[in-house]
Amino acid sequence: MDYEGGGCADSRRDTAGHRETGEQRQAGHAGDRRPHAGQTRRCGKLQARTRREAGGFMIEEVRALLAKCSEEERRQVFDELRASIQIHPFEARMNARAEVILEALNRAGDLTLRGIRGIIGEATFVRDVVPQLTGWENVTPPGDLPYDCAVRDSVSIITVQVKMQRRVKGAAWLRNGNAVVEVQRTRTGKRDGEDTRPYRFGEFSLLAVCMEPSHACWNSFHYIPERWLIPRAGNPTLIEILQSVTLEPDNIWTNDFGEAVRRFRSGQPRPTTGN
Repeated sequence: MDYEGGGCADSRRDTAGHRETGEQRQAGHAGDRRPHAGQTRRCGKLQARTRREAGGFMIEEVRALLAKCSEEERRQVFDELRASIQIHPFEARMNARAEVILEALNRAGDLTLRGIRGIIGEATFVRDVVPQLTGWENVTPPGDLPYDCAVRDSVSIITVQVKMQRRVKGAAWLRNGNAVVEVQRTRTGKRDGEDTRPYRFGEFSLLAVCMEPSHACWNSFHYIPERWLIPRAGNPTLIEILQSVTLEPDNIWTNDFGEAVRRFRSGQPRPTTGN
């Protein structure tokens, strides 16, 4: 039956089953409200913390499992991880895996290894020693330079040439109880008719000698101001190729970078006593 005003009877009545009280409407709308900004931040922090704790717990579980594995099982896990993890960008540069590069070096002769040791000594100074120098910043520019590293403090820039203590037949070369370092460029060449392999005085501030052959430690360096090096007998503007280095610090050689800088900046000539 139609009622006045049109429509059906159900549209004009609110049965008990379809009535919505104010409390119900309020409760229903509360679920649609957006959370407060502070509440969102707290929730985000809580979720991040939960993820970190879960990740840390998972790592500890993995470590515990690895500790129970045999050497062969750990090697298998390592090989599977290694297939997807690059150890160093040099792998991409050479388009070869680190294992292949190391095997090639292991097959290298003495002359090649001598050059590699020199590069390792230089990398050790730049990567391990320089970052530990308080108040100093590495400011080495790119290019073919007469020094390996340039560092700067609040006073000035100090340039450093890094060399390795020489070996003979795989053992540290000692001469009259002192180590020996070869101070000349690896590559030969000519410029304006002159040999470019020798270093000239004034090309760097300090010489840093890696004493690994004698001290069995790549982080062991002895330093000397460049102007204190022995000149060539026939040409005092050039640095003598073979220089003696004391195994322990003295008034000429020091294992303290700061002391070497102080000696350099003092402007004093090489002491007459000592090595």
